[in-house]
Amino acid sequence: KAIIPSRGEVFFDLFIKAAGNINDAADKLADIINTVDKKKSEQLSRELRGLRKNAVDFHAEILQELNSQFMTPIDRGDIHQISTLQVKLVKRIIKISKKLQSYAIDAQVDDCLIQGVNTLQSIATCLMNVMSALKASDHDAIKAEGYKVNEFDEKVSDDLGHAMQKIQA
Repeated sequence: KAIIPSRGEVFFDLFIKAAGNINDAADKLADIINTVDKKKSEQLSRELRGLRKNAVDFHAEILQELNSQFMTPIDRGDIHQISTLQVKLVKRIIKISKKLQSYAIDAQVDDCLIQGVNTLQSIATCLMNVMSALKASDHDAIKAEGYKVNEFDEKVSDDLGHAMQKIQA
C-alpha cells in the first residue's frame, strides 16, 4: 500500500458496485420469470434494461480512473478485462430476458429455466463475494468462492443434460 496510491482502492470499490449490479440483474430476471402479471413483467424488464446503463457507467468510470492513474493495484489489462466482462454479464442477462419474451416461453412451467436462473443468482452472489475478497486481499475467500463457482458450473451442466433429456422424451 506504500507503493500504490490509496486511489487504487477505487477500482475494487467499482468492481464491487458492478458485481452488485450483476446480482441485481440476476434478481430482476428471477422476478421476471416468477411473475404472472404481464404489466409487472414489462416493468421489471424496463428496470432490467436500466441496469445495463449502470453497468456501462461503472465501466466508463473504471476506464476513466485507469487512464488517470499511473500505478494500479493490479495489472491494467486485468482491470480492463474484469470491467468489460462485468458489462457483458449484464448484457447477457438482458438478452436472456428478451429471448424469453420473444419466444413467449412460459417460465412457470419450465423447471429447467427456473433452476438455471437460480444458479445464475448464486453465481452472481459468488462474484460479489470474490470482488469483496479481492479488495481485502483475502486469498482463502477467493479460493473458496472459486470452488463454489466450479460446483455451480457442474450443476449447470447437469441441468442442461436434464433439459436435453426432457426435449428428447
